[in-house]
Amino acid sequence: MDKPNSTEALNRAISQFPTLRAFAEAMHVHYQVVQQWRLNGVPAEYCPEVEKLTGVTCEELNEKVDWAYVRSTSPQADHPHQNRSHPDEEKIRETEKPGFRQDPKKPTASGGDHTKEAA
Repeated sequence: MDKPNSTEALNRAISQFPTLRAFAEAMHVHYQVVQQWRLNGVPAEYCPEVEKLTGVTCEELNEKVDWAYVRSTSPQADHPHQNRSHPDEEKIRETEKPGFRQDPKKPTASGGDHTKEAA
């Protein structure tokens, strides 16, 4: 991923909110997750939501995914994943380069779940 361009794109998205925390809340993640995105890039599964909220495109946020392919596909009647709650995530995973997946559901190195705020 081209870090300066993706970081710039993320900063443009964040700037559409009053604060970084407001952006994080809109994305349903902790603000520290957004700070990690600045360092490591936006995970592919979050890019469509950022685009919906801000208009900053998935292509700008994450170059690891073939977004043209993801955008051109739609679930069909015989598609094996059509009944999943997030069918597009399967296509995103299929198009990522090996070794670059950042799973938001897996604990961080510190052992905590970085998608939820601590109680």
